[in-house]
Amino acid sequence: MVKPREPGLRRGTIPDCDPDLWLRQSVADFLVLFRDDPDLPALLPPDTDVMDLLCVDEGKVALLLQIDGRISFEIQGRRRRRWAIDVAFGRSGMRAGRPRSTVRVDSRTCEELSRGTLVPLQALLAGRLQVEGDRALVMQVVMLVGSVRNSL
Repeated sequence: MVKPREPGLRRGTIPDCDPDLWLRQSVADFLVLFRDDPDLPALLPPDTDVMDLLCVDEGKVALLLQIDGRISFEIQGRRRRRWAIDVAFGRSGMRAGRPRSTVRVDSRTCEELSRGTLVPLQALLAGRLQVEGDRALVMQVVMLVGSVRNSL
């Protein structure tokens, strides 16, 4: 856990109670969410800002609480550019030393998923999402993404 302090940041201890969700990502990959990168597809809708990412409604939080594990997502961009995020859900995810699953997707597939022209489950079954590790955890996350997308 990182705690802000003047003039910089320092590492803190993990609190006794586990958080519901934990994200690990490089600063460069986080900033790409809000800046154009010619080697990656647009990762968020144009009108999305930081507060949209940080303020999640209770219905979506309830869906997240159904997942327990740690998973890594990677987008293979053009010219060997790779975007990644490591996400831990629930108690098992917080305690895991490394992700139980890694999902890799190419730029084109990512763009089709974002536009809604390709359904996540269809991409998984067609092999356009490469999965390493716990496929049951990946299916759980894919079903969650599909249900959230359908409710929008």
